[in-house]
Amino acid sequence: RHPVLTGVTLSPDGQRIAAISAEGAHERIVVRHLDEPKTKLLAKIKRGDYGLAMTVDWIRWVDNDLMLMSVAQALDGALVDVQRTRLFSATLDGEINYVARNWRGQEWTYVQGNLVSLLPEDPDGVLFSIRIPGTDYPEVARIDVRTGRRKTVLRPRNSIYRWYADPEGHVRIGQGMVERKRKSDVEWLLVGRTGSDEAFAEVGRWGMLGNDGFGFAGFSDRPELIYVYENAPTDRQQIRVRTYDLENQSLGEVVFEHPEVDVDRLVTSRYAPTPEYIVYAAERPHKHFINADAERRQRRIDAALPNRTNVLISESADRSRFVVLSSSDVVPPEYYLFDGKQLGLLAHAYPELVGVTLAPMEPVQYTARDGLTIDGYLTRPVDAPDDPIPTIVVPHGGPWARDIWGWDPIVQFLASRGFAVFQPNFRGSSGYGATFEQAGYGEFGLAMQDDITDGVKWLIAEGLADPERIGIFGWSYGGYAALQGLASTPELYRAGASYAGVYDLRDWMSEVNLRFIGGSVMKKLVGDRRSDKAKLQASSPAHNAGKIRAPVLLGHGTRDERVAVEQAQAMERALRRADVSVEVYIYKDELHDFLDDRNQIHFFTKVGDFFEQHLLGDG
Repeated sequence: RHPVLTGVTLSPDGQRIAAISAEGAHERIVVRHLDEPKTKLLAKIKRGDYGLAMTVDWIRWVDNDLMLMSVAQALDGALVDVQRTRLFSATLDGEINYVARNWRGQEWTYVQGNLVSLLPEDPDGVLFSIRIPGTDYPEVARIDVRTGRRKTVLRPRNSIYRWYADPEGHVRIGQGMVERKRKSDVEWLLVGRTGSDEAFAEVGRWGMLGNDGFGFAGFSDRPELIYVYENAPTDRQQIRVRTYDLENQSLGEVVFEHPEVDVDRLVTSRYAPTPEYIVYAAERPHKHFINADAERRQRRIDAALPNRTNVLISESADRSRFVVLSSSDVVPPEYYLFDGKQLGLLAHAYPELVGVTLAPMEPVQYTARDGLTIDGYLTRPVDAPDDPIPTIVVPHGGPWARDIWGWDPIVQFLASRGFAVFQPNFRGSSGYGATFEQAGYGEFGLAMQDDITDGVKWLIAEGLADPERIGIFGWSYGGYAALQGLASTPELYRAGASYAGVYDLRDWMSEVNLRFIGGSVMKKLVGDRRSDKAKLQASSPAHNAGKIRAPVLLGHGTRDERVAVEQAQAMERALRRADVSVEVYIYKDELHDFLDDRNQIHFFTKVGDFFEQHLLGDG
């Protein structure tokens, strides 16, 4: 099920914590004074309230007695299902207020939760990026969170979709996209200024799939100097962090780069003028520190909680108290309060797992058929024998993402049922440099799938996986890869399962999807539904169901905002026509990810039973 608590955050005075608590179909916002044992309910929403699929997007303290909540709602769109966000404030007395209640056209203001700045010198004011009805791009407005009064501080600018404010609350950077119709391409666009009273100047624009540009990473303590993400001029072209001078329009020093993997993000604090550290993931997550105080603080925490990933996720305004999120591959998330010297446990995200021995995740590496090195992770059940054992391959979603060492509830669930779990970071995965990621462009079901296949064959050759008891399971793109694996290499797998997968690439790349900016880029990433018809059909499980010999389990939500439920329905029809055994579970009002614990528990119980039957049983 979902973790008991998420979004744990500390009030500015460091006296209270708030969090999102999930149970069944409900989500609750709870608050507790740190000197008191009792937790107070601040607000509650139900997934099906008002006939909508709803979830709490995020919560933030504005002041010591006032919180902001962004609630995401799924709507039936004219062409596709869409999500909108609604902004609420809540006092500690339990008074809930819909902030946008009196905005003109608020019902058509779909995104209300794009936070730009919690203004440090304005206790009632917050900056939000809002696209008002009748405009194509968002403005930045100051919102009085107690009254809902809205004042425009920055008018919309063509092609800019996201705005950034410095630690003092001045909007100084904008980032967006420009679709070049004639060249059938999309460009990144970056604008900036050194002061809040100056005009914005274009910093640059670069092809979205090119390697010559850079993106905004963070502000420094000097108005003219910012941090940017840039591809290093190496064979891997991995992302690094550099400085950029807005006045001279020139790149400066390289702050940090890793020789093999991308920088993940530059971490800043709400209450500090300069960045704290840079996160990157090699075999395990790591931090490169910029701020010496932050490094000393991290050393104390890591010494007290060794062999874990420990992250400061919230802090008091005077930076004397911090909330630490601590976890590892075998330690479910735990929340601690740190006062600079001592750590105190606040809560377990999975209290039922306290004291339970879990399965360690080990980095592995193998060579694909064309010589490309592929990294991944293998998790073997607790007390597994040295012999080859039943194994489930779990390709990640995205596919422009990657698996990282650490807590993974799906992996631990499958390992607890007696399976080894293999997670390959096939070509096209992010995190290993632009060259590796671009090697996957246009390779859905082709070289990307071959990397997964080669990983399975490596497991068999190494004596790790029982070749007669291998299954495959994935979510989203991983679900596509699972079914494509069953169709393209039916001799490898004895069972396959998918949730929210894509099964007909041509249908997915339909005109509806191409109406949105970035459609031309998707043609390059996946393929053109017209000129690449044969290729896309050959790489679509729904068009190759007759090649599948193993039983299949499918799951999907009816309000999936990324992959339409019709994909699962078409796959089911194709499998039944081909006389392939198939179980299908359609969940009413669920999105791309589960909202309701009960549905999530039901689905994974079915998944566990399915693989036990086909990989562990006589069948």
